[in-house]
Amino acid sequence: MINTTQRQECESYISYIKRITELCLNKTISYSEWADGLLGDQNCYSEENCRKGFYIVNKMLNNFDENVEISEEDILKDIESRKIELLIERKKTQRINQQFHENLRYMGDHELYVEMVKEAIENLSPIKIIPTTYKKDKNETIGFLTISDAHYGKEFTIKGLFGEVVNQYSPEIYKARMWKLLSDLENDLYDVKIDRLRISDCGDAVENVLRATNSLQKLKVGVIDSALEYANFISTWLCEVYNRLKIPVEYSIVGGNHDILRLLSSKKDFDGENIAKTIHAYIEQKVEISKLKAELEYKIKPQILIREYSDITYDNLFGINILSYHGDTKNMKEDIEFFENFYQIDIDILLAGHLHRGSSETIGYGYMGDREIIRIPSIIGVDDYAKSIKKASRAGCLFMTFNEDGKQWCKTYYLN
Repeated sequence: MINTTQRQECESYISYIKRITELCLNKTISYSEWADGLLGDQNCYSEENCRKGFYIVNKMLNNFDENVEISEEDILKDIESRKIELLIERKKTQRINQQFHENLRYMGDHELYVEMVKEAIENLSPIKIIPTTYKKDKNETIGFLTISDAHYGKEFTIKGLFGEVVNQYSPEIYKARMWKLLSDLENDLYDVKIDRLRISDCGDAVENVLRATNSLQKLKVGVIDSALEYANFISTWLCEVYNRLKIPVEYSIVGGNHDILRLLSSKKDFDGENIAKTIHAYIEQKVEISKLKAELEYKIKPQILIREYSDITYDNLFGINILSYHGDTKNMKEDIEFFENFYQIDIDILLAGHLHRGSSETIGYGYMGDREIIRIPSIIGVDDYAKSIKKASRAGCLFMTFNEDGKQWCKTYYLN
């Protein structure tokens, strides 16, 4: 037994009281020393009072040892409980350490990222600014206007669900749409300057040569009258285009499936016999007469060229090959391969009408841009046939501009 009244570091308070009480009981220490150990600096009692207190505490300790029974099972439970408490504290410490290291890792990554960005910025090469290259000479720009499917002579009204007019057509409406087109084009060309204008008519100029029963029912004028009226109007319209724009104008027309002579049958009996030839001849003569008249009266000769009639129209604008035709076909991709093989040319843009609705598809890499197959809208717009096959589109036409840098500007003019 330790013969000191000082409490040891590993000694519990109860064990310490028991030990100094035994020392006092064995007369190793006095009652006052026992009280000093028990109360410390607070001991202010006499020797007699300390003796009385000693017997009370000794009696309590004896009773405590006699009445408290601690089994091995209780000890094991206590040890297990303490182990769990220790394990919990250890896990808490581990979690704190883990979070601490995660925070350190995040801070380290952030600082590393900032340092890397700073280093990358410092190592960046100066950007060389290239100034605008101004061209000394003004490039020539050509406008290309494509119209199709006028179906002149047809007259109808298509109404919607609530009685509203979806589309209405007649020879008078056709003329109004063409004047609107010229007005819209003239307004745009104040800003989009062009030096020449190409106009390509992709066929189906008149309606009634097809001779189908449903077509004949919607005609306002006869076959020859429709062709002559259409040709007469186009001739006047072309002269007015030149008068307003004051630039050279070229015009071409191809035949369509509604222009082919069928002799009251449903088959294309004579593909070469196309009323578009008559329209072309009339336009050519009428324009020449107008040019001669202007030359005699005003000493100027309008620069209006009517190109020769053909079933296709071919243009090379600054190296870009453009082929226009009616497009009475289901697959324009097959057509472009046929035309290229047959005529031994490369086609960059293939233009067609016929379907009465606009669409465009890129099919490859062209000379100065993408190779395209383009369906242009119709002047007539949606009609009863388009409604029956559930295809609808507004009346319109397509206008593009070209210069030595390729296709520059493209716009669809909607006419209803």
